[in-house]
Amino acid sequence: MQEDFSFVLYIIQLVLGGFSAFFAILLWSKSRDFVVVSLILAVLTMYAGLIYKILVKFGFILEERFLIFGIPFLTLFFTIIPFVFLLIALINLFIKFNK
Repeated sequence: MQEDFSFVLYIIQLVLGGFSAFFAILLWSKSRDFVVVSLILAVLTMYAGLIYKILVKFGFILEERFLIFGIPFLTLFFTIIPFVFLLIALINLFIKFNK
């Protein structure tokens, strides 16, 4: 029963994430502002992380043997990097508003 529930959540995440990534790419072609590009990269890496997580969950990709603190490298990468891009965007937006 739990597997059916998580499958529906993955489908919802894929659809909404796909739309977000699509519009992020469209926005990227319209703007070259550093804040906007950082936000776009955050969205795209979140979506790539979601796809990676689903591929690992369903066994299409095996977890890597390269571990950092016991966590597979790509799992750690896709968990941290979107928030790094988001943090960069927010800090730059804060600086831009305080000038």
